[in-house]
Amino acid sequence: MNLAQKIERIEGDLRTGNVSIDQLCEKAGIARSTWQRWKSGAMSPTFARWDQIEVARNSLCRASQDTA
Repeated sequence: MNLAQKIERIEGDLRTGNVSIDQLCEKAGIARSTWQRWKSGAMSPTFARWDQIEVARNSLCRASQDTA
């Protein structure tokens, strides 16, 4: 799975959980512009940053399921 596919999967998970990209970025400690650069292919995340994104996504989506 390439980066664009991973980003699309995460954005789909966020839509399903009614979580915004801004919430994800804030939780992961990255700027929204960084997410946009990754999405556009202008730059790629480090493994450590990607792990932060995955942890934030899991936490936010789980929390939204708990409140549903």
